[in-house]
Amino acid sequence: MEIALSINGIPIRLTAERWWHIVENHDDLAGYFDDVLDTVENPQLVLRGHAGSLIAVRNGAMRAALSQCGIMVGIVI
Repeated sequence: MEIALSINGIPIRLTAERWWHIVENHDDLAGYFDDVLDTVENPQLVLRGHAGSLIAVRNGAMRAALSQCGIMVGIVI
C-alpha cells in the first residue's frame, strides 16, 4: 500500500487490490502507478466527481479519482 498526501493534507491510500481493480478496467494505466500518486499529490486542477469524490487532474490527461472518506483518510477509487 502506498500513501499520497492530497492538496488538503489528507493521506490517500492506494492499495495493491485497488490498483489491480483500476488496471483491470483501465489497462492503459498499467505502468502509471507512480504517476497516479503524483497526480493526487500535485494536481493542476481538482474537479468534483460523483457522490462527493474528487478528481485530480495533471497534464490534461492523467486523472486520479479519490474519495476523502473522512477528515483523516481517503482512498484512490
